[in-house]
Amino acid sequence: MSDVQDWDPTPQSLSQTHRELLNKVASEISGDTIHLTTSELETLQGLFLIGAHSWTNFAQDKDAKELVNWIKVLTLCPEQYSGIEHGARSPVIALVRVLRQRSAYPETLTAWIKQHSTNRFLPYGSVADRLR
Repeated sequence: MSDVQDWDPTPQSLSQTHRELLNKVASEISGDTIHLTTSELETLQGLFLIGAHSWTNFAQDKDAKELVNWIKVLTLCPEQYSGIEHGARSPVIALVRVLRQRSAYPETLTAWIKQHSTNRFLPYGSVADRLR
């Protein structure tokens, strides 16, 4: 038996700890800038690897204002910090869908996202995904 163990820094699901971090970062947005510690950045990088289904389930019991704040954090992170995967698999897309299903999507949010992101898939995802 080996003393070496595998460690995967990518969370497999979202937890209260992730919620608290997203809320903390959202409350500290300065203008359109976020400031992250190394630890916060590492945690957020892992969150971008979690699938849309997990994000959808996690968001179900959260209020719309909280989800909008998370969308803003998750929109700004890839723009301000390198090494964060986004594209068509961005968690922003899953959160936008939750808000739209609830008819709680703010009219101004699309313009805000487009103004603050170079990700061509935000806020709605790829056309291929929408046709399924």
